[in-house]
Amino acid sequence: MIITGSSAKLLSSEIATSISGRCVEQHVWPLSFHEFLSFSGTTCTSPDMWLSALRRYMNRGGFPAVVQEPDDDAKRLILQQYLSDMVLKDVIDRHEIRAKRSLDQIVLFAPTGGSRRSKPTHRFYT
Repeated sequence: MIITGSSAKLLSSEIATSISGRCVEQHVWPLSFHEFLSFSGTTCTSPDMWLSALRRYMNRGGFPAVVQEPDDDAKRLILQQYLSDMVLKDVIDRHEIRAKRSLDQIVLFAPTGGSRRSKPTHRFYT
């Protein structure tokens, strides 16, 4: 049996306890930027190409399914589902949060709230 994905009802320790002696836990993390470049077949030969690749990585993340998906609308749907599963369901259900609308707003605001544009310098590309 393979158990994958997000689970608000059974955390990994609870899964291991419930199927004791019959499981191997394997954590899978999103791709690093370097892995993203390799996974997507991107070769950067100029500062503009590095910046473009970094923007794609920052906008879409390092989720392999998203990186492999050619259609932008499908990428958006996958990311929305990940957000719904990981944050909205797991956090709300696990911690019995009552102010669901407030959490929705925080989650949507957090990635943009503290950021500002900056101009990279040549030292990042050496």
